[in-house]
Amino acid sequence: AAHDKLALINERYPASPNRQIDANPTAVAQTDQLINLYVPRKYINHPERFLNLVSHLFIERSPQFEPQQAQRLADVLIEKPDHTVDVAVAWEVLGPMALPVVRKHYADERHHVQLAALEAGSRLQDEAATPHIIKLIETGSVQDRRDAAKMLAHLPRSFRGNEVLRKLLDDDEISVRLAAYESLAEIEDAIIQRVPIGIRDKFKYMLHLVPSEKPLIYITQDRMPRLVIFDRDTGLKLHDVARVWDNRLMVKHAATEDLYEVFYQPRTSLQPKLYKIAPTLANLVFLMSHDPKSGDPPEGMDLSYSDVVSAVYQLVNQGHVVAPIQVRRSALLQAIAKAREQEQGGLTRPEITTSTEDPTDAFLR
Repeated sequence: AAHDKLALINERYPASPNRQIDANPTAVAQTDQLINLYVPRKYINHPERFLNLVSHLFIERSPQFEPQQAQRLADVLIEKPDHTVDVAVAWEVLGPMALPVVRKHYADERHHVQLAALEAGSRLQDEAATPHIIKLIETGSVQDRRDAAKMLAHLPRSFRGNEVLRKLLDDDEISVRLAAYESLAEIEDAIIQRVPIGIRDKFKYMLHLVPSEKPLIYITQDRMPRLVIFDRDTGLKLHDVARVWDNRLMVKHAATEDLYEVFYQPRTSLQPKLYKIAPTLANLVFLMSHDPKSGDPPEGMDLSYSDVVSAVYQLVNQGHVVAPIQVRRSALLQAIAKAREQEQGGLTRPEITTSTEDPTDAFLR
């Protein structure tokens, strides 16, 4: 049985032929009863998903097994709604041979059956599922819209699906907007402007700019560190001066130009830095992140991802950025809290001894 399972895993979920990407086959027998699994590159960001698929594999491989098992699963699902997730995964594992049965339930009046069918159909990249998913978005609950937006990530060739996802970026519910963004990011839709911050071994994070009529800040480390700004023209609300980190970072409107003036006092230097940038949050974020030694543009603070996140979080919290902020993953929340504690715990500006005038006072005038 272990040998049959091993062969089936390697057939269904093969390693990349490029040995630099996947150095081992997906499944390797350690003993007659024990199989070691190596997560293929395709699932490297979703290892739990890969393990769930493997755990639902059927060893039997007779000619009519897949369609017959697909029908048996449908019968189980109709009687036992609590099996919705498992049946959807099992249908997916059965592959295209299960689709004739799965398609029967795309418009099923039993909501849990319909959701399982659409989930399996989308993951099997069945374009026939698209209109039913779109209808679910148009008529369903918040949870339905969120689930349906996630399903459309598995149908990247669907023009209608991508169009609907773009509209959902302005949904009334933030969770739906984020689900739509994640799906568009997953399929690398061109509507998202991607700005890599740092390169090669000095990569920091990805800045994503999302067209939207409703500003929103999204911070996540899922798959890779990202800072996402919905409405790329989002600016700062500056009645006075925005102050962060005990005045080590300050932003104000330029006196005579439609620009922001930015003051930054590095921890390791007695000399403060002064910048002028176009008046958007995205430009401020890029200025804080960019390493000037890496080339054009010549100006930047070269701050870390956690520092940039801390600054943005505080600007939102102080009301200088009029947008909700969503932070995904508790580990990042802890990093933000730690950064704020460090800033409030005595890391103040070095004293300036080369002048009788505090540069902070000069900037505030």
